[in-house]
Amino acid sequence: MNTSLVRFSRQTLIGSLSMALRYAPWLLVMPLLTRSFGTVDYGIWVQLIMAAELLAGIASLGLNFALLRYVPTYGDARHGAADLWLSISVCWAVSLLLAIIGWVADEWLAQTFLDGRTFAVRLALLFIPISSSLNLVYSYLRAARRAVSHTSLVALETAGWLVVAGAILYVGGRLWEMIVGLLAVKGLTLVIGAVTVHWYSGISRPSFTKVVPYIRYGLPLLPLGFLQWIINASDRYFLSYYCDPNTVGIYSVSYGLGSIAGLAYAPIFFVLLPATSAAWNVGKSAEVLEYFRFAQKYPFLLVVPGTLFLTSYAKQVIDIIATEAFAAPPVLIACIAAAIAIMNICAIAQIIFNVVDLPQRILVIYIAAAAFNLLANTIAVPRFQAVGAAVATLVTYIFQAVLTYLMSRSILPFPWIWSHMAKIFLAAMPLFFALSYHIQQTSLQLLAVVGGCVAYVGILVVTGVVDTREWQLIRTVLNREVR
Repeated sequence: MNTSLVRFSRQTLIGSLSMALRYAPWLLVMPLLTRSFGTVDYGIWVQLIMAAELLAGIASLGLNFALLRYVPTYGDARHGAADLWLSISVCWAVSLLLAIIGWVADEWLAQTFLDGRTFAVRLALLFIPISSSLNLVYSYLRAARRAVSHTSLVALETAGWLVVAGAILYVGGRLWEMIVGLLAVKGLTLVIGAVTVHWYSGISRPSFTKVVPYIRYGLPLLPLGFLQWIINASDRYFLSYYCDPNTVGIYSVSYGLGSIAGLAYAPIFFVLLPATSAAWNVGKSAEVLEYFRFAQKYPFLLVVPGTLFLTSYAKQVIDIIATEAFAAPPVLIACIAAAIAIMNICAIAQIIFNVVDLPQRILVIYIAAAAFNLLANTIAVPRFQAVGAAVATLVTYIFQAVLTYLMSRSILPFPWIWSHMAKIFLAAMPLFFALSYHIQQTSLQLLAVVGGCVAYVGILVVTGVVDTREWQLIRTVLNREVR
């Protein structure tokens, strides 16, 4: 068994907890905040946090991508830590400039999109330096392959989110109090993360001569945060403009549920770029392709049945995590879940451009996809409202997948696993039919669903999607004696 693949698999296993925790706050906090705020304030909360995270990404100048690309190639941990401190210094300077611009325009932003909540806008701007710096620390820990430290830090932040949101629900707190609480959580996490890096890496002085190559690599990727925001979040602002904050709140809950599909892929990205960069630098292109096959196949095995369950039980799930006021058509969740799966597969393929130092091609893809998304939302949202926004997102990611395929063929042909995907869809058919026909008797319905799941696994084995090599890899990964 390839020891590099075993190590990759082990770190992916650890990363699954870490990345799941990074997604968790949005899902776990949702039931608390929807009950605390209602549809209007929850819609405003989502818009504020997404805008703040967008600006935090801009403030980083793409240096998080540079850390992921170059830190794995260093032999001395102090060099990587020095690059982190340098990146944070640059990030704070840019953050202050963005915050000043935001404070100047806060009144207009509040009146146009956020129901006049000027004070909330001003508070949210404080997220920019804190959140951007924390993201750089997370990127460094991933690049240095400190999986346990990364997971512990994310767990701390997630626990903080839950404590603050629970307190808001318990005392009947307001929107601005949630923002202040979250600022405190992120600030504490940043301090602990910085101490952790210093503990592992020792004293290291930033070398400002490195800022030029780092920014040269990161700047072409800088607009990605804004472009991703256009594709993933601008539909909320279209809905807010053409409809009302109530529709935004309802749509945001369904979008959050559909985004659960991303949990299957999140562990892969924890280690994929550092691992592929290290392998590519020593000429192991076959190993890079093996990582790509791994990254496509295993999350897809979970996404297909997961999407079927989310869509079939959409109403029940929304009633549990939110309230009946947030009910929406199941097609919303189906479209978003499919879109998120396609988005993640695209992101895996686009790593090819990172490892060969051609990030400009990723930028071209995202510019085209963002323009396509704006056009699609302009056409679909006024006519079909929330359903139109979800369909626009799905069509945009299909368009992005086609562009990625065409632009990567000339560099390193991405090993698409079309046959496996087709077999996975085939294996899910019994489960699809079991979920489609809701039997009145609960015990019989449960038996049908269990039968569909068993059939899914059985067909995967019979058709060769899951073979003996997979079981051998699992045994090796779990065997502590093999390093």
